Amino acid sequence: MVIFIEGGSAENGKINADFRRAWSKFFQNAGITNVPKIVISGSKMIVKFSRDRRKDKVLLLDSEESIPADRENEKMKVFDKFLFNIKKRSDWCDDENIYDEQIHFMVACMESWFMADMETLQKYYGKFFAGE
Repeated sequence: MVIFIEGGSAENGKINADFRRAWSKFFQNAGITNVPKIVISGSKMIVKFSRDRRKDKVLLLDSEESIPADRENEKMKVFDKFLFNIKKRSDWCDDENIYDEQIHFMVACMESWFMADMETLQKYYGKFFAGE
């Protein structure tokens, strides 16, 4: 299994390595023993994903807005809107073989969730963390 995750840095390999390690640790802490290979996709995520020939792969994207978990009709409206916007991206080609079931979303408040625990962030980043 390979997970292509939106995010990272086109210029800084260390950021991407740290990002990969953090995701691996996240999966391990969630009890996943066979941690999937993680590819940090950055701005070329669609190209990287579509060129990868492995069959067992998923694309993990920021949802950009909340997706209602309890109302299937509403969930599909948000998904269709998001898919429409992805296909307008400059790195999208109409012949991309990306299937709907390969696309998964992070919760919209992921960044807020990380920032909610300022004490842990301070411990992790030490003097490099500006809590303002």
